[in-house]
Amino acid sequence: MALTRDALQAGFFQSFFKNRKTIVLIILGIGVLAYANSLFNPFIFDDIPQIISNPYIQQLSGLQIILTSSALIAHAQGILFLNNYYKPLLYICYAVLYSLFGASPFPFHLLQLIIHLANTVLIFFIFSYFFKRQLAFFLSLIFLIHPINNETVVYIANLQDVLYPTGCATS
Repeated sequence: MALTRDALQAGFFQSFFKNRKTIVLIILGIGVLAYANSLFNPFIFDDIPQIISNPYIQQLSGLQIILTSSALIAHAQGILFLNNYYKPLLYICYAVLYSLFGASPFPFHLLQLIIHLANTVLIFFIFSYFFKRQLAFFLSLIFLIHPINNETVVYIANLQDVLYPTGCATS
C-alpha cells in the first residue's frame, strides 16, 4: 500500500502535536526570534525615573520602603513622584536586578522576555485542556507575537504587565 503525500503530511502533523515538549520548544524558539533584537535596547522614558534615578531601587535597603509604601516611588531630576499604585513585586524585581547587574538594561529585558515566554507556555497548557492541541498551539502563538503585547515585552517600565498573567502582580 503506497502512502500518498497528504497521508505523510497528516501523519507528520499528528505526530508533531502529540509531543508537548516539541511544541513548547517551538513556542520558545519563535518567541526568542521575535524579541531577541529588543534585548539590547537601552533604558527609555519611564525606565529612567523608575530605575536609574530611583535610590530605593539601587539599594536593597530600599526594600522596606518598597514593601511599606502604598505609593509608586519614582525620581526624575531630583523630584519625587508619588501616586496611588501599590506594586511591591515590580519594584522588588527592579531592586534585585539592579543589585545583581547594575544599570545594565539587558537583564531587565531578558527577565521580561523569559516571563512572557513562560506566560505563553502556560497559556498553551491551559488552552490545550479546553481545546484541541492544534488550536491551543495556534492561539498561544497569537498571544506570543501579537503586536498588542509588543510593548509589554520590550518596555522595561511595563514589567508589571508580564507579571500579571502569572498571578504575581498586585495592584
